[in-house]
Amino acid sequence: MYDLSADAEQQLDLAEANPEKLGELKVEFNALFEEAREEGTVWEGLPEYEADIAGHNKHEEYLRNQKQFLTK
Repeated sequence: MYDLSADAEQQLDLAEANPEKLGELKVEFNALFEEAREEGTVWEGLPEYEADIAGHNKHEEYLRNQKQFLTK
């Protein structure tokens, strides 16, 4: 989590110092992720979504899935 107005190079991660704000942003991101996933296209080759996995990290899943398409 970065303050891009003061740290455009993203050198100072503010997440550890602002855990409440980080939690708020994660909730917001996950809601947007779910909305986009429900409305979006089903791409062949992506693993099935398993929301019941304990400790599931949707952002990491998204990045992992995107990487496989960007490296082709």
